[in-house]
This record gives sequence, C-alpha cells and structure tokens, in this order.
Amino acid sequence: MKRISLLGYMFLAMMAVLFYTSCEDDGLGGGGGNTDAPVIELNDDGSGYITGNVTVDPGQLMTINLSGFSNGSDLHYLVFLEGNDTIMDYSSRITIEGDAAWANPILMEVAWPQTFNWIVTINAHTDFSTKEYRMILTDKSGFTDETSFFVTVEEPVITYPGPLSLDYVSGVGCFVTDAVDAEPGSTACFALVGVRGSDATLGSLTILENGVAISDLTRLSYNGGEVFGNPSELPISSENGFNYDEISIKLTTEEGVTNAYSFILTDTLGNSTPATTPINITTKVTGTPITGNLSGALLNAGGPAGTGGLDLDTGTGTGSLDPDAEIRDLGINLSEPAATNWYQQVAPANDAKIRIASPGSEFPFDFDGAAFKEQIKDGYDIIGTDPGATPVVNIGDVFLVKRGTNYYAIKCTNVQVKPDQNDNSDFYEFSIKY
Repeated sequence: MKRISLLGYMFLAMMAVLFYTSCEDDGLGGGGGNTDAPVIELNDDGSGYITGNVTVDPGQLMTINLSGFSNGSDLHYLVFLEGNDTIMDYSSRITIEGDAAWANPILMEVAWPQTFNWIVTINAHTDFSTKEYRMILTDKSGFTDETSFFVTVEEPVITYPGPLSLDYVSGVGCFVTDAVDAEPGSTACFALVGVRGSDATLGSLTILENGVAISDLTRLSYNGGEVFGNPSELPISSENGFNYDEISIKLTTEEGVTNAYSFILTDTLGNSTPATTPINITTKVTGTPITGNLSGALLNAGGPAGTGGLDLDTGTGTGSLDPDAEIRDLGINLSEPAATNWYQQVAPANDAKIRIASPGSEFPFDFDGAAFKEQIKDGYDIIGTDPGATPVVNIGDVFLVKRGTNYYAIKCTNVQVKPDQNDNSDFYEFSIKY
C-alpha cells in the first residue's frame, strides 16, 4: 500500500474543509453514536518534551510530543489556543512534524480520523506574563478533550557588577591621545565607553575644557544630536552602559592654542567617575615659517674691545656699539667689587627694542612651540611695553626683539658667571628664532 505523506494529508484535510463547510450536517459520522470523548495528551519519552508548566525566554521555541485518538466517533478538528484565544499567527509560530501549520483549527476527519502522534513546536509569547497553552480535540459527536500547560515569560534579571567607569574607545577615528596641528574651528570627536555600577542607572555626562564644564552648548553634540545641558542627560539607550557614545566638540578658532578635554560620568544617585585623562589638542598656526633657528653667545661688555653685542641675524658676537648688533650687554658696575660687578642684564642695541616674554609676563611666549614669524610678531605686539633693559638674565628667560620690520625671539640657554677670574669673561648663550 502506498504511504500518503503529511503534505498529502494536509491537502485531503483542506479539501474536506471545503466540502464540510459547503454541506449541511446530515447526522453523526464515524463510530455511530458512542458517547465517549476523544483523548489528547502530552507525552514524554525521555527526549525532554514539555509536559508541564515551564518558564522560558521571550519567543523561545517550545517542543511537545502531542498525541490523540478517537473513542467512538471520528476525530473532527484540533485547535491550538493561547489562553482563550485561537492562535491566529499559526503559520509563523506553530510547526507540525517540521512543517509550518497550515490551519488552526486543523481538520482531522479525513487524514487523521482515528489517531495521530505529532512532534509540535510553538513559539512562546514575547510579553512578560504567564499564559496557558491549550490543545482541544473535538470529535464528530461534539465531545472534546483538552490538554494544556502554563508558560511564564519572565523579564531577564540583568546584573551590573560595575564599578562605575568611563574611558576612551580607540581605533574609531576619534582622539585618544594628545594632538597638534588641529584645524582652528574644526570639530574634534571623542568616543567613550561607559560602565554602570551595581547601584543605579547612568544619568549624565559632563564635558570639560581645561577642567571646566563647557557652557557654550552650540559647540557640543552627543551621538550627532544637540546637547541641551552640560552635564548632559544620557539617552535612555545608554542608561545601563554604552560601548560607543560619541561626543563632538568644536575647537577654538584661535591659532596655536592648546586646550585639554576630559569627561565625567555620573549615575542617578550622584556617584561620579574621576575625570578621564585629559586629551590636549593644539590648533595649528598658519603663517610664514621661521627661517632663522640658531644660537649665539653674548659676552660681558666689560671685557675686551669688540665684545658685548650680538647680531641676532647670524648669532655672531660683536662690539656693543656695532651697527649689526640687535642686543647688547650692560657691562659692569664699577662701584661694586670686581668679583660681583657684572650687571648680567641685556638692553637693545642701535634702534632695536626688547620686550620681556618670561618670566613675569602677563603674556608668556612659547619659544619652543613657535614655528611661524607671525607668532613672534604677535607675541611682541601683545606685550606692548619696552622696558629699555631686562632684569638679571637667567637660564630659561625669553625675550622678544624688534628691529625695523624684523622680529626675533631669544631664549637664554646658559649663563656663565666667572667671579674668580676678574677678567669680565662672563657670558650668556641664547637660542634665536626669526
């Protein structure tokens, strides 16, 4: 005898539905009036099929071994319910012997009039609740039997071991280390990873520039969106931690300025992380590159003739009255003992002027960072006063000199005082930029 496949049974069952619904009932069928109800049951053959109440994840696949048989009248139909409601999305949630359910209720009288035994899968509901899953078998006499089990879908318990922390994310194109030559007025991005602690959800992020919360919110964006406060309230998606939140900050439009950026993460109980390691970003300076970068020695003007001056264009020592000199030493104080009579001070020579850039200046000049002539000129202009002579010169002192249209930056790198020789052979050494 040729076996009829499950799909064949499905076809016959569907044809029977059409026939059944187009004709009036002409009496009881099947076993001819036996009033015993059919039987339906959940089976456990040791394979782990569900036979009782279970707790599952949302949408989890549940597998049952479902069987039934007639007890007089032929079987009529089988229906799957969730609570009191027929499962209407049966084709996506129920499978029978590996095939998607083709109907619900399923007509039994053609293909399975007496008995069936199926492996059935059902996808659990997705809301957090307990529902009864019911299978009701009805025979052609109208008698029924039912089997069921309760399914609880619980909201997962998530633990957050902490501790509360904040750090930078590397490898994504955002700043994680100090940077120079950033374009003035450009936008710098910082990618952050935040971990919540066990006590509370995350609440806010504070964005700092040089240790102070940035007040101009138009300079800031969070994950590409506007920032409405600083501290900035975190989006809901980040309240339990985040692996990549991006902060963008518009940099200053000034050239050659260094600002330090850091961040503080705070939870809803007020607990905060320490500020992250500051990232220093320096805007680049555009202008005419410095062409002179040399060194020279300026001798005590009280020494031999032809000493006491310095040509800043060449680094060559000259006499204090030499027309090529831009600066000169003030020489010695004859009213003091020979061992201590060197003034150790510098003055401008000829028509030059000198200004003190450090120490003690309100506008210190970054000699080492200077790369453009305009930086020297701007530094000179902002100081604004000509003292006529410097205080006692020490290593590290920086001075700015102007002669005509030329500007020079000089930094003392060495001072040699020779009190034991009494020959005025004392001298300074300067690094020179112009």
